[in-house]
Amino acid sequence: MRRSGLPACLVLLLTLALRAEATPFFARTYNLSCQTCHSGFPRLNSFGLAFKANNFRIPGAEKSAPLAWQKTIPLAAQIVPTYQRFSPRPNVSQYTDTQLLAGGLLTRSTAFYIHHSLWIDDNPLEFPSYEVWVQQVLDERNKVLFKIGQFELPYSYSPVTHLSTVFGPLLFGAALQGNDVRIGSAMRGVQFSGLLYDKARWYVAYGAPALLASGNLVGHRQFFGEFRDLFVRLSNRDLARNVGLFFYLTEPPRNPNDPKTMDRGQRYGLDATLHWRGFQFYLMALYGENRDPRGNGRRGFLRSGFFEVDKMLLPWLGLAARWDVQTTEINGNRAYADAKTISLRFYPVQNLKLVAEYQQRDHGVSGTALLAALSF
Repeated sequence: MRRSGLPACLVLLLTLALRAEATPFFARTYNLSCQTCHSGFPRLNSFGLAFKANNFRIPGAEKSAPLAWQKTIPLAAQIVPTYQRFSPRPNVSQYTDTQLLAGGLLTRSTAFYIHHSLWIDDNPLEFPSYEVWVQQVLDERNKVLFKIGQFELPYSYSPVTHLSTVFGPLLFGAALQGNDVRIGSAMRGVQFSGLLYDKARWYVAYGAPALLASGNLVGHRQFFGEFRDLFVRLSNRDLARNVGLFFYLTEPPRNPNDPKTMDRGQRYGLDATLHWRGFQFYLMALYGENRDPRGNGRRGFLRSGFFEVDKMLLPWLGLAARWDVQTTEINGNRAYADAKTISLRFYPVQNLKLVAEYQQRDHGVSGTALLAALSF
């Protein structure tokens, strides 16, 4: 990507943030502070998790929930300049991601959400780059929801939307072939979710990888109507003390230009979240197989996992630490990777986040990252 002036961007963002009086649209709509839902944005706290799971409505106040356009314009912009440097071979990545965010209630039982990158530097991205969906409440008592569009899969750990670190977990980008389906990618299709006997949560999603994600065939890029991959997750009800099991069945082509090279992938995993005394703990473990990742009739195997702890030390300072391990085995050849990440988040003014991060990887590789995110 083309390099840009990060220091100048940071100065500009700080200047804009000091002048900004508006808060993002959910806070404006409900007249709440950002801290009501976030433990240092974008990470959600217990209330934020319950609000999101209730179709963007405060639990217990569904009938009086304000509609998206009643109190504000339900739009926000986010400008995210990022600088990454990798060693021992110097390699620098520097870019600015300009995002459009929108969301709220169309009716008191119908919600919508958009998370789209308008430009990377000055290069426009095809719409939608990440999420655009509508969700309808089918059964209020059992919280049965129907979602249609392109959406993030419902793990207890958000791959993108509420990710607090610059370097994401290895698990979400793991692959056994070049055009594999990454489990951290969004899905375009439909999702049903709800409560089971008031004690458990269930999710079923059916569709294909997001338009700009790997795992697709060239030419098969209709936004809706390609139902190929299946995701299922079951967890306990409490989102702040949550343990879930999931599986994900995919059919990615090895060659995106050749439909005759279809592979079959299976992913089985466990994910868990614990909010305790201001700490947020996250755990994920994944086992995967591909039937024929190299086209020679031999299976490939994937094992990956991570543990992360996150804590707001002060109202303006957050710390996250994560440990990742991963192995892949293809044609009898095993590859190992690990990563140890430490990330500091600063909130000097309202709506501005600054991140400084260091990651140590296997084989002496390391990375440093600086990021700023201004929302208004």
